[in-house]
Amino acid sequence: MACLERVPKLSLDKDFPIAVIPAITFCRVNGCATNPAAPAAGRLEIRPPTTSLAVGESEGFALFQVSAAGEGKQVDAAWSIDRPGIATVDAAGHTTAVDFGTATLTASAGGQSVLRSLRIVPDLTGIWVGELLVLEETRVSGTGPFRPPPCMTEPLLPCPKVPLEFQLRQTHDVVTGTGVVLAPLPTGAVGAVTAEWDSISTIRLAGTFRTDEGFETELTEWKSDIDADATSMTGRFTMTDHSTNFWGPQVIMKKFEIVSLARTAR
Repeated sequence: MACLERVPKLSLDKDFPIAVIPAITFCRVNGCATNPAAPAAGRLEIRPPTTSLAVGESEGFALFQVSAAGEGKQVDAAWSIDRPGIATVDAAGHTTAVDFGTATLTASAGGQSVLRSLRIVPDLTGIWVGELLVLEETRVSGTGPFRPPPCMTEPLLPCPKVPLEFQLRQTHDVVTGTGVVLAPLPTGAVGAVTAEWDSISTIRLAGTFRTDEGFETELTEWKSDIDADATSMTGRFTMTDHSTNFWGPQVIMKKFEIVSLARTAR
């Protein structure tokens, strides 16, 4: 039923005050929506979308009211965090990572709250120096004579240790850098390093290192546990050597254990 059908058929000129006429005119033109709903306030959103920080790193968060069109307007918020031993937040949303672990950041405004789960990981930025112990050496492909180190067959003989150096950079949980394997040549094999976190304190490194002489080694299956102070790593990994000798291309797979790998400088 049209809304005008619910009111008496009265003369607009005689029976209604001038102030009521616009409302009836609106109803006549737009149907029965005499009380249109207020526009939606939009959703609340924490920005930026950061979900990981390195220990010691800070991020400035803000709360935004976002319209259906995606336009955002910053609003005042009350900030809190459930685990201040892992990360802290001030009244302005400035959040600082204190120790590795997980914490939940909360921003509240107008009776609504928005949560953000944060993962805090160790900061690996710096120069890492150490030694690797060869545990196993196997030829994957190639021809000609091949002899693993004597220690592989003679338990009383010590296996060779390989010097290693990483220079790492880190932003949030993204780790990149360079590495130098100082064997088999004095100049070492150099290459880029990337990383993925298995857990809050376990990381996987990968990279390919090369020398000017054509030697290449690929770092795979590296899984390191980081100590509580983020100053040393332990673990095992595989390196696959690619080289060419008199008999042609050779591919040798070596399994290593980290004897020591410590951060010497930031």
